[in-house]
Amino acid sequence: MKTGSLLAAVLVLAVACGDAAPAATTATTTEPGTTSSLAAIPTTTSTVVTTTVGVETTTTATDAVDVAIAGGVAFGPAVFSYDLGDTVDITVTSDVDDELHVHGYDLVFALTADVPITLDFVADIPGVFEVEIHTGHSHVFDIEVSG
Repeated sequence: MKTGSLLAAVLVLAVACGDAAPAATTATTTEPGTTSSLAAIPTTTSTVVTTTVGVETTTTATDAVDVAIAGGVAFGPAVFSYDLGDTVDITVTSDVDDELHVHGYDLVFALTADVPITLDFVADIPGVFEVEIHTGHSHVFDIEVSG
């Protein structure tokens, strides 16, 4: 491969990787009698950064309910499984005002009668964690985090 072709290939690769050279750059080889020109393509690069801080509880009427608590009894899956680093996303309703406690994470979520809430946090501790309602300390479900 001629040096001019190699230089052009390197510049095209640099542009594709976001390291664009200034527009209208001319590359010249030192090989006698050969010259190569390449106009660099200007590029823009943007970065999206998502940050999760603390624990979020969202309430929306359109959430599909994963677990319903009625008369102190939970209806839904017994275990929700996640990989380490996943976001836990479980929507719960209750027929009475109460508190939902996630053991091991020491998280408490307020339950308002007939209003769905979503448990939303990062599963950053491996293990099996019991979730219970405070009134009567009734077991609702477990969260299993593996990794």
